[in-house]
Amino acid sequence: MVEEMHEGTFGTHANGNAIAKKIMRAGYSWLTMKTDCCNHVKKCHKCQIYADNINAPPNPLNVLTSPWPFSMWGMDVIRPIELKASNGHRFILVTIDYITKWVEANSYASVTQKEVLRFIKRDLIPSLRVLAEASLDESEWVQARHDQLNMIDGRRLTTICHRQLCQKRIMKAYVKKVRPCQFREGDLILKKILPIQKDNRGKWTPNYEGAYVVKKAFSGGALIQIDTDREDLHLTINSDAVKKYYA
Repeated sequence: MVEEMHEGTFGTHANGNAIAKKIMRAGYSWLTMKTDCCNHVKKCHKCQIYADNINAPPNPLNVLTSPWPFSMWGMDVIRPIELKASNGHRFILVTIDYITKWVEANSYASVTQKEVLRFIKRDLIPSLRVLAEASLDESEWVQARHDQLNMIDGRRLTTICHRQLCQKRIMKAYVKKVRPCQFREGDLILKKILPIQKDNRGKWTPNYEGAYVVKKAFSGGALIQIDTDREDLHLTINSDAVKKYYA
């Protein structure tokens, strides 16, 4: 009866409370009626894939502080490009400095350890304008950095403290929006469909696709997923682009 009221001939995929009231108006009632209706709606496949996108972050914000320009870099690989370039390149390797926001990027046919090392030696190091420091040993490098820290003036210290206070305020505001969601190996998930993907269904296109199975979950929020046939998708995905699937 609950299934017929929810997704039957005259069903509108209403929520659990609405279905329970509809059943009562039809003259039926039992002790756990509201709980049964809510559980059925929670496990409805169409309600899950057509649900609104979850924009709340699942993980807290990690604040990084870099005291010197070009001393801390972030590196990432942009996902494979659907249409290959004329030279056969599909991947883009990007690095960005946390202080100056200096960006270095290059495209490759495949991103391997050899290609990353070549990118660092050919593109990243020359852009730093510190080739003189590259020839210094570790002790000289540490001494040079120590001298720079000793020569820092009060204004720069004030700037650093101000930046840290701003980061704390941003992190505090960000944490209020966090909805913690932990994934474990074997969990069923739905993957968010990006708006860049074209679909001939138009506005009737679902917001999620799946279900998929979590093969491995990392501490930073990255997931390795497989489909229900246990075929590896060979792609990692962030936890903010998936949600749990209830079957």
